[in-house]
Amino acid sequence: VGCFAGIIAPGGPFVVFPMAAGFFKMGASIETLVAFVVSWAMWGARMIILESALISPRFALVKFVSCFLFPPLAGGIALYLQRLFR
Repeated sequence: VGCFAGIIAPGGPFVVFPMAAGFFKMGASIETLVAFVVSWAMWGARMIILESALISPRFALVKFVSCFLFPPLAGGIALYLQRLFR
């Protein structure tokens, strides 16, 4: 869920980090928030649009595909660390 929400999250860090804090206060897990923030930073629609326009559509596609597993992996690592340090 966090990965997909990060893709469509609007705005920059002054919008996304308060959103993440709000999700946390509403009960979202740490691993979901990690996946949310990482997917926003790596997969965000605004990044794909900017990269396509300023660098090239091919670059944006290659970057998106090459980074595809990182947000869920980061969420999984966060889950592991949460369980390890309880």
